[in-house]
Amino acid sequence: ARATELEVQTAASANPLTGLPGNIAIQRWIQDALRNPPASIVYGDLDRFKEYNDTYGFTCGDEMIRLAARLLERFLLLPSANARLGHIGGDDFIVVCDGAVPEIVLEEVCSAFDEEKRHLFSPEHVRQDGYPSVTRQGQTMMVPLATLSLAVITTDNLGVDPHPGVFSQMAASLKKKVKAQNAERQRSGYLMERRQAGGDMLSLHLSL
Repeated sequence: ARATELEVQTAASANPLTGLPGNIAIQRWIQDALRNPPASIVYGDLDRFKEYNDTYGFTCGDEMIRLAARLLERFLLLPSANARLGHIGGDDFIVVCDGAVPEIVLEEVCSAFDEEKRHLFSPEHVRQDGYPSVTRQGQTMMVPLATLSLAVITTDNLGVDPHPGVFSQMAASLKKKVKAQNAERQRSGYLMERRQAGGDMLSLHLSL
């Protein structure tokens, strides 16, 4: 009965755009991962998506979100029987995997997104690597093509039963860093957190 109840809750919280499980299932996956390491939790979202949505419209914006979902499913979900993909909402996704995620897979997701996103922009904007967008203040600025950010948290060295608040803070910090790196390089990328046991230093890896 409990399993059936969870299935009904998961279906009810599914995102209508992608059909992927929503926040109810995602929170349960993360809690399970923190209690049963080793696991990897991948936060994925789009950079400069708001400007894309404002310039190209919601229909194109929805297509970009579905593209990100398809690529995360293709590279992270389908190859592993122990991975789950959820859609938090908007352009935010989470993948929860048992064990480690091979870095080559993360690189493949980012490369595929940068290649396949091109058909969602006009040829002129692709040639320019950007497009004009009007800010809320009414000013026109050039905006780079949207990119995909992946922030990867591993549970290997987080300690026994890490507090969810600490984990969330770590994820927020890592997501901010990968977005800054992507903006500088103007292409999709990922960062992996590797916390050393007993230490506070984070070792960050940037995709090449």
